[in-house]
Amino acid sequence: MAEFYPAVTTDLGITLAADLLVGEQMVFTKLVAGSGIYTEDETVRTNLQKAEALREPRQEFAFSSIKKETDACVLLKTLLSNISLTEGYRMTEIGVYAKRIGEEGDGILYSLSVAKEADYFPRYNGMAAVEIIEEYYITVSDAAEVTIETGRSAAVLFEDFEKFQEEMQNRLDKMKIEIETAVNNKIAELQRKIGDLSALRTEKKCCLVDAINEIAEVIRPLIEYSLATNQDIDDIIAEVYTDDVDWITMLDIASDRDIELIISGMYEDSAEDETDAATDQDIDDIIAGAYVDEEEGEMEDVAEKEIEEIVENAF
Repeated sequence: MAEFYPAVTTDLGITLAADLLVGEQMVFTKLVAGSGIYTEDETVRTNLQKAEALREPRQEFAFSSIKKETDACVLLKTLLSNISLTEGYRMTEIGVYAKRIGEEGDGILYSLSVAKEADYFPRYNGMAAVEIIEEYYITVSDAAEVTIETGRSAAVLFEDFEKFQEEMQNRLDKMKIEIETAVNNKIAELQRKIGDLSALRTEKKCCLVDAINEIAEVIRPLIEYSLATNQDIDDIIAEVYTDDVDWITMLDIASDRDIELIISGMYEDSAEDETDAATDQDIDDIIAGAYVDEEEGEMEDVAEKEIEEIVENAF
């Protein structure tokens, strides 16, 4: 298993990191793996700091993720794969490149790490790819704002993908709760404005428009045939309508004049009018031509009796 010396920030990397103190932002662009050979003296930190490039670069990889571990340390992850490798090599050096945001190119060699014990990275045999998840800890300035360059072809690590799925599911669950809450609040608001539709006495309770139309179908003929007043309609809607018993009684004994007053809305119930009112029997007698006014009939009976008494006394 490969073993590497601690990563060293190069002089170029130190200069770039210093720019972060005055507001510059830095982006890590790529990880480069190589097979350069270093003597023991060359692995000393002060010597590695002078490096400006890998001695024998073999492969380049984009970063999959970046995570700030502390104020002065970030963790870079990438997936090393031999799927495009046509010739194997011993991986003896790994370098990280960085640049200021907005700069062209891949930037400078920011950090370098060389191997104590190197592993052999074989070429792709066309059947099974060799893949290594590389975790690279790198030092940056305190509170520095750093990112990784997007747009490169970077492999998505399975663990990162699972984390992304979990995060997205949590967001969807939160959105679902927020939407349900908003809908329930809107329903409650509408319920307060229109009332509880289940309390309607109509059959069509599921739709307020249908319910109103159902009421209108009952009221419309009453209006068209003058069988209901506006007050009656208001009372029906308010559920306080009561049938007027006096109305029915008056219709049974109403005179023509009464009917005209009722239609015009000027009728007033009066006990005196009842003596002049026509009964159903009076109307039947009038139609049959046999109607006799009761008062006139009584007067005629009295007159005939007096005549009879006068005749008897005279003779």
